[in-house]
Amino acid sequence: MQERLPVTFVVIDSRGHRSIQGCQEGNALQAFGTKYRMRNSETGLLDGEELPYDLAAIAQGLGVEVLTPKTPETIKKSLQLSAESDHPTVIVIPVDVERTVPNFAFWDVPIPEVSERSELLEKRTAYEKNLTRRRNR
Repeated sequence: MQERLPVTFVVIDSRGHRSIQGCQEGNALQAFGTKYRMRNSETGLLDGEELPYDLAAIAQGLGVEVLTPKTPETIKKSLQLSAESDHPTVIVIPVDVERTVPNFAFWDVPIPEVSERSELLEKRTAYEKNLTRRRNR
C-alpha cells in the first residue's frame, strides 16, 4: 500500500489450515492445530467457538481495496477488476470448510512406524511401499 503498487493478493479463507487438516486426516492421523477456535473454558482446549476474525476488514484497515466474491462468476469479475486497478487489491474468497479434496499431497508425510491403531499401521505399510517405488524411479 505504501508504494501504491497495482498488485493483487488472493486470500483463501478456510477458517484455519484446512489443507493441512485434510493431509493429516488423509494419512490416518488426527487433525491438530488446523482450526481457528477459542479456548473452551470447560475443557481447556482450543475446541470452543470459532475465532471471530474478518480478513477483509483487516485488509481494509491497511487501506487497500478489498473484494469479497462469493461465486465463480464474481471471482472472475474480481480478478478482472483488480487487473485493471492502479492500486493494491485484496480478494478474500471464503471456501466451504466441510468440502475436502482427496489426499493428493505432493510433499512427503511420513506415517508413524509404531501405533496401536491398525489403520495407521496399514497406512505405514503402504507408505513404505510407495517410498521404495519413488526411490527406484
